[in-house]
Amino acid sequence: MKKIIKRHKLTFTRLYHSAKENDLGLTLVRQLSLDKHQLNRDRQVARKEGIYLDWPNSLFDGFLLMVPIFTKKTHCEIGYQVYASKAEIPEPYKCLWPTLAEPVQ
Repeated sequence: MKKIIKRHKLTFTRLYHSAKENDLGLTLVRQLSLDKHQLNRDRQVARKEGIYLDWPNSLFDGFLLMVPIFTKKTHCEIGYQVYASKAEIPEPYKCLWPTLAEPVQ
């Protein structure tokens, strides 16, 4: 453990100060930092390999249409493209937005 702290002292110090300034726990700040780095890696892979939207597996949860995003080369899921209204959706896929003529119970 001493070796790990010695090698990454600057990183732990930065995380500690960030946690103290924002009144958050050290583990939460560390997790946020890891999530940020994962997002950057996903963006880099998407830029390298290209992406496509998997429209047949889209999900509608009542207010939002979520379409999974996959890489073209490895077919790994990177995230979701979220559409908040029917006007945002491309023309061929507007049929995926259900009509809300009947009241929701």
